[in-house]
Amino acid sequence: SPIVSLFNVEDYEEHVLHSPNGDNAVCVVRFKAPWCQTCRTTNVAWERMASRITKLSSADRRVKFFSVELDGKEETLALKDRLGIEGVPQGVLHHPARGISERRVKLTRSKLSGLKKNLERYCTYTRGEEGLQSGMLLDGMIDEE
Repeated sequence: SPIVSLFNVEDYEEHVLHSPNGDNAVCVVRFKAPWCQTCRTTNVAWERMASRITKLSSADRRVKFFSVELDGKEETLALKDRLGIEGVPQGVLHHPARGISERRVKLTRSKLSGLKKNLERYCTYTRGEEGLQSGMLLDGMIDEE
């Protein structure tokens, strides 16, 4: 599976914040919980999206997927608090090169399909559209609070 599990703040820092050439990748971190019905019903869609987008990604348009299971362990709760996650399924987008730093997104079924479209566009758009497309990754995906 292209989805890497994160278990604590250290994992997050290593894989998302300080990964080699990490600022060149969009990192999508999904928080879920065993008791969450919406998480269960969107698991397959999440896995399919990660698989498809990983195949589309290239060296300069890389997307990485991570998952955090909120199972009551202190380490995962510390990560949830560190990122300000208030409910599940919720995610965090991180892509410093595009000025996106730890932005929270909802990951309900409808939001997942929007995210998938945006990530597909991000992976496949042509260079000539660069200026036009710079904000598209965030379009309709970020929870403006």
